Amino acid sequence: AITAQCHQTRYGVQQMFLSSPYDPTAVESGTLPHAVRLKCGSETRDEKNWIGFQYGDQLLYVYSVYPHKVLQVRKEDGACVEKWSTADYLPLFQASLAAEADIHGSGSATLVSNPDGDDYYLALLHYLTRKERVYTSLAYKFEAKPPFKVLGVSKPLPLQGSTRAFASSLLVLPEQGKVVIGYGVANAEARALVMDVRDLEALFECSKETT
Repeated sequence: AITAQCHQTRYGVQQMFLSSPYDPTAVESGTLPHAVRLKCGSETRDEKNWIGFQYGDQLLYVYSVYPHKVLQVRKEDGACVEKWSTADYLPLFQASLAAEADIHGSGSATLVSNPDGDDYYLALLHYLTRKERVYTSLAYKFEAKPPFKVLGVSKPLPLQGSTRAFASSLLVLPEQGKVVIGYGVANAEARALVMDVRDLEALFECSKETT
């Protein structure tokens, strides 16, 4: 999905749109598909930071990290409905209260095969403080099946320029044992953090010790 923003008037807001992958045959025939607006949320305020993921043949989005609300989306016309909502992982909410920050999603979720237990989705989130507008980016895990409950949240990711850094993409390379996190700094620089999977897991273990 992509977001679109209109700056022509003071009423311009960001919205979520879904576009099809590039198809060269469609370009040649002149039948380009058009992006469709995802019809959940509000048309009069910003809609962004949804976390997209594939579950079987269904396209789903995490609309809210806490409570953890998951939407099902119809690709053809953007129609969507809230399917699941859970609020079991209280440390996530408590940390946002302590920091006086709002919780937002980032990028998309990736299904991770876990040889030592159940599979899970790995995703990114960030806290944004209400006064100073400071970012703190973290990884989190949620169930690989409905109702997609939150399983754990990491310690802050070691991003350079972290208070101004916004993590926007996530790639897991299981054969190499690496995780690649793409992020921007101050809307001016594009960077990538490459971590061993073991180092990322250690951030989750440290988080357990402090919650």
